[in-house]
Amino acid sequence: MTLILSVFAVFSILELGVLVQFYLQKAKNLNFSFSRLFALGLGTICIIFYISGFLQIHLSRALVMTAAFTFSLPFFLDARLKNQALRNIDLYIQGLRKSPKIFLIIFTAFLVVLFMLTFSKAIWGYDAYERWLAKGRTFWVDGGISRENAKIYDPADDHNLWPFAISWLYYVNGDSEEIWVRIIPFIAFLAIIFEFKKHLNIKNWDIKKYSWILILMFTPFLWQTILKENYSGNADIFISLFFLLSIGAIIRKELLFSALFLGFAAFTKNDALPALIAFIALLPIFTRNLIAKSDLKLAFTIALSFLFANLFLKYYYQLGSRYLNQDFSQIISQKPIFKYNLYTAHAFREQFRQIQIWGLGWWIIGLFYVIKIKSLIINRLLLFAIVLIVIQILGYFLVFYVSKEDQASQIATSISRILLQIYPSGLLIAYYLISKGDRQKTNG
Repeated sequence: MTLILSVFAVFSILELGVLVQFYLQKAKNLNFSFSRLFALGLGTICIIFYISGFLQIHLSRALVMTAAFTFSLPFFLDARLKNQALRNIDLYIQGLRKSPKIFLIIFTAFLVVLFMLTFSKAIWGYDAYERWLAKGRTFWVDGGISRENAKIYDPADDHNLWPFAISWLYYVNGDSEEIWVRIIPFIAFLAIIFEFKKHLNIKNWDIKKYSWILILMFTPFLWQTILKENYSGNADIFISLFFLLSIGAIIRKELLFSALFLGFAAFTKNDALPALIAFIALLPIFTRNLIAKSDLKLAFTIALSFLFANLFLKYYYQLGSRYLNQDFSQIISQKPIFKYNLYTAHAFREQFRQIQIWGLGWWIIGLFYVIKIKSLIINRLLLFAIVLIVIQILGYFLVFYVSKEDQASQIATSISRILLQIYPSGLLIAYYLISKGDRQKTNG
């Protein structure tokens, strides 16, 4: 029964994503994207929890279950939504059927094994168990987030999209069963694969395009994040999904969704703030004359609103910042900037070449970025995307420099996780650089 309720909880998140996209977009024409709808649902759940906490609405199982069932009503009351949803599901199934059998066999076998290993026992990483799961259970027990419980578990300054998703599942289940919570990051992993495949636009058997999917799917650290004890249950895979969706939206000139997903990423962890701030600052520069002014203003407004909301919630819940609440003059005097950042650069270089962690992924990314540097420079949208990723990496440099922890220890324990956040996006840009047809479609 717990599994059934857990599936229903995830399904309600997906339904919410459908409603958000269908009713907020200008043209009421639903373009089914499992990954996008799942991510929109997660982000909207986060907003609902924050609003209920701000309004001091006590959440309960009855209230959450009522909301979950309410999400289904528009599919019965709105004939246009119902018909488009059914049509998109049918198209999605047809697309899977047209996929080569050999790929479906490999993909299915891989998922079955991954599912069995993931749910054979409840294994969580230390940070996940002591932080994300603990916060999720607290929000479930207390009926939502409050000023008191928002900062119980250190570090408290990160946002709570992942704990809210945990709480949502707990409310639907009626208990804090830990093992089936892992279905949420498991689906996030699937969403990354599906979104990447959607960008490849595979119409017929194309071994080159399918090889890109296999490279991503079999990246050791990506799938190990779902089941490996050291990393299972951390929030980085959600940032990875949001970044992939945001970068993909930039390439498709869907800046509204790009702003939304960057905002949701920042509502997951502070790690995503550099990319969000850079998006706001650079959006008018890189998209001038490429995007309608009305769409540009809307995307800018949404991104800026997410940034202000992010900062306001930190102030409202008195979360502070473990990195900003320091004496920077003392840090600069004690830590030579060039020496420390050179050490970080070497750490990234060393991490990029670790085949046992990343497979050939970073080697492919580096190779295609170098040989296609001209195409990257002349394509403003791809250049915008890669600039955001570079600024995101520079944000990691800054964190490693100002951190109170020993630099070597922090890099050793976190560098793989933070690179996971940008890895699928970096691989997607590499694909667009090497793909002439797709590059022409997105050429600015």
